[in-house]
Amino acid sequence: MDVKKSIVSLALCATTSLMSFGSNSKEFINYSEKSTQAILSSAEQRKYSQIQKLILEMLNSTNLFYKNVVLISNKFIYNWSRENSEEVGKYLANLVSQIDQTKVFFKNLYKRHKDFSFNKETKQNIKDIMALLDSMRKQIQFYIDLTYKGIDAKHSFRGLKKIVEMERIEISIDDYWYSDEIDNNTLFVSTKDTIKEPSKIFDIEDRLTELLKFLSAKKKEMPQIEFAKIAGFDFNAINKQHFDRVSLV
Repeated sequence: MDVKKSIVSLALCATTSLMSFGSNSKEFINYSEKSTQAILSSAEQRKYSQIQKLILEMLNSTNLFYKNVVLISNKFIYNWSRENSEEVGKYLANLVSQIDQTKVFFKNLYKRHKDFSFNKETKQNIKDIMALLDSMRKQIQFYIDLTYKGIDAKHSFRGLKKIVEMERIEISIDDYWYSDEIDNNTLFVSTKDTIKEPSKIFDIEDRLTELLKFLSAKKKEMPQIEFAKIAGFDFNAINKQHFDRVSLV
């Protein structure tokens, strides 16, 4: 296991695209698996000083991944969700699964600190690793929630667009967006058409909102689509309704 190479890679590779996010996530998952295996192997050989060294390296790499990949992704997760929400979901699911496993590993390792004669610094390093994993889990959960919202927004917009075209409502709708605040329940849509009477905008918004509620009602009446779980990521949560109002821009 080339630990130094992994740490350098994480330090230099800022995440700006969905592909790089996926690549960095896989690298961190592989590193975490190899690191925990190396700690177990050192424990069997009673190489306690080696365990302490590996723990410190794990702390450094986890910190780098958190800062240079997870936190930076906050700037891009919205667009990635619009680009390919299903792919984002898979990456996040695998990350959450690995974080949970790693947290359990270090929790159990800490319980045996006397068996391995860990010094005060190493015990603190283990605590710091677990705290970082908790922070990552919380941040990634926000990304997962936003991904759910993105899936709902995409399908709601497609449904609205189809009905508008079929019923020949006064305008066409061309694009959509939504707030990255999970509790904001407004779906924003845009049109390239010119609305000669500004007062009609409110009437059109009311009509679109009625259509959105119609779609939501139909969705509830239909059999719920069952999706396979991937690493504990339950895609069935996309059945939740995130929007109940349409705003036209």
